[in-house]
Amino acid sequence: MADHSSQRGVRHAAAVLSRALLCLTLLGSVLLLGPAATAAPAVGDPDDPFPASSAFTELQIGTVTASLGLTNVGAFNAPASFDPVAEGYPAPGAIPADWPAETLGYAGSIPARDAEGRTVLTYCIDLLTETESGVTYERGEWNEANVPNLGYVAYILQNYYPSEPEPAGVADNVKSAAVQSAIWFFSDNLVLDPTSRPQLFALTSDIVADAIANGPAVEPAQPNLSISPDSAAAPSTGELVGPFTVTANGPSILRAADGVELFADAAGTQPVLEGATVQPGAQLWARSIDSTAAPGFSLQRTETVRESTVYLYDGQTEGFENAQKLILAQDSTIAAVASVRITRFAAGAIEVTKTISGTGAGLQGAVEVLVSCTPPGGGAVIERRLQIPAGTAAGTSSATFSGLPAESQCTITEPENGDNGRVAVVSSSIEPGNVIVSTGDTAPVAATNEYALAYGGIEVTKTITGAAAGLQGAIVVLVSCTPPDGGETIERTLEIPAGTAAGTQSVTVEDLLAGSECTVTEPEDGDNGQVSVTSSTIEPGTVTITEDETAAVQATNEYGRSVGGLRLTKVIGGPAAGEQGEVILDIDCDDAEGAFDQQFVIPAGSLAGGYATTVTGIPTGTTCDITETANGVTEEVVLSTPSTIEPAPVTILDDATAEVTATNTYRLREISDDDETDDDESGGSGGGYDDYLTGTGAPAGPSWALGLGLLAAGTAVLIARRRTLRDR
Repeated sequence: MADHSSQRGVRHAAAVLSRALLCLTLLGSVLLLGPAATAAPAVGDPDDPFPASSAFTELQIGTVTASLGLTNVGAFNAPASFDPVAEGYPAPGAIPADWPAETLGYAGSIPARDAEGRTVLTYCIDLLTETESGVTYERGEWNEANVPNLGYVAYILQNYYPSEPEPAGVADNVKSAAVQSAIWFFSDNLVLDPTSRPQLFALTSDIVADAIANGPAVEPAQPNLSISPDSAAAPSTGELVGPFTVTANGPSILRAADGVELFADAAGTQPVLEGATVQPGAQLWARSIDSTAAPGFSLQRTETVRESTVYLYDGQTEGFENAQKLILAQDSTIAAVASVRITRFAAGAIEVTKTISGTGAGLQGAVEVLVSCTPPGGGAVIERRLQIPAGTAAGTSSATFSGLPAESQCTITEPENGDNGRVAVVSSSIEPGNVIVSTGDTAPVAATNEYALAYGGIEVTKTITGAAAGLQGAIVVLVSCTPPDGGETIERTLEIPAGTAAGTQSVTVEDLLAGSECTVTEPEDGDNGQVSVTSSTIEPGTVTITEDETAAVQATNEYGRSVGGLRLTKVIGGPAAGEQGEVILDIDCDDAEGAFDQQFVIPAGSLAGGYATTVTGIPTGTTCDITETANGVTEEVVLSTPSTIEPAPVTILDDATAEVTATNTYRLREISDDDETDDDESGGSGGGYDDYLTGTGAPAGPSWALGLGLLAAGTAVLIARRRTLRDR
């Protein structure tokens, strides 16, 4: 399993002692034949006690007895160049004479028990490595075992003893020996001597042939119980390591914790004791507490473990650096174990004390002190940080970094010193800058920073532009700066007189406390009714003052000439409205080019009502006069009252339309009307009929009677004509 992969490298360091693995009765016969190249399990007394197992043990070998297999089995060792699958089991008489001969002390199944004492059967898949009763094992994966042809071994275990009663009619110990011999053929190139045990040779040959004919089986699925990661290094100073995450199909039991304390939280406030139930997905943290034990912990859960699961030496049996690899003989309900190995290392600590002072203390940015340690012998650099938030007041802050490997070379630096443009770092020190960590000791490091207030300024430049530049009113630009401590606001103004030509003006405010927030506004923008502000910008509108810098602000106003309009409405009324002649009004504006002068004509005979015309785009301040050059009076129609034009003249205002109303009221000319008045109203000159009636135009001399007769006749005609007009 992947969670056991790193555990293979943790093995007892004691020298391997020479072991006589065969019982004394077998040893003599082996010695007569010469030294054995194989290391089959020793046959012993079933009453031999089991040695104590560790927290990591999943299986422990029991006592091998003759009833489980066969002893004194003759065999040959095929060379490494021999391919069991390609060449098959040699026939009797076909075994080369130069193959070394062996006598196996034992061939058969190997009993083992789990953590609960349940017994299972296993087979050896590593003939050349020693093992014995009491050696402890844990589950592994095929690739960890690194044994050839395990797929063919798995086929044999699925179809032969003890999973199946094959071969039929044969004693169980002989079946066991045949299966083991067939396994060794695939795993170790072992071929039985056909003359030593003919029946065993034949059974083994048949099993091998069957496996080759049917092909290899696949690796079985492992029980779903694991802990990740499955190893860690813990300092002797007692810092927690983790988290270790549990994966399982259900709850498991904390089986043992050797040399460590376990907790369910990173702070180490929730201890987890031996025998506790641990749920899937739980996280655990461990602390090393024992300098002599091999630290670690394990969880166990009863699972169905498939045959062909390999078991590898867990490195916990005294005197064994390595041990024979095993494979489970049949499906078994046993305790599955997942474990974590903790490597304890000597450690020390460094305590960093940071002192902040000066007139600028409390205005600085974030401060970071970095401790970088290179372990003895190299390896990944260990980093620890003391971080002090921005704005921390004058005083000291400290942190102790423990769990650093002894003899580590540590360098202390300050990647962030708090210089944020609001303060200046007057002085900075770290003593000492380099430390060698000592076991169990805490090395002190003093770091200091003194801060002073920093100052800066702001310059505001005002640009005047546009077609109407120079016609604008007064401009006022206001600079308001609030200190970072919330003190009294500082204000400066840039005043630009009315009529200032296109160009730039500027104002500079100096000695502002760094960190001050300055806002630039324009209370007066020069819009005076004659000009309009076509665009206005202040970039940026707000700035933060920084150390030894003058912030630049650009303010721009573009001016265009303001315009308005004029609406002239001619109102025609009176009883003779509609009988009048042509009416003409002249609009005369005092602009230089006369571009807005117009003539408004109301055709003769226009009915009573209002007639309007509008002139737009007239520059503000322009004066426009309206006169009536033709008032519509005719021989038959006169004005009832004098014409009116109100107001006249008129001044054009910004973005407004001036309203002017001209009114004419008409009536029919009457006989009693004064000739002079009629003549004036009709636009004529000289005496007339009415003049004559009033005596102002009476003829001289004696012929007055003739004139009177003519007047009477004319009067009759005039009366008849006016009656006709009135009847219309």
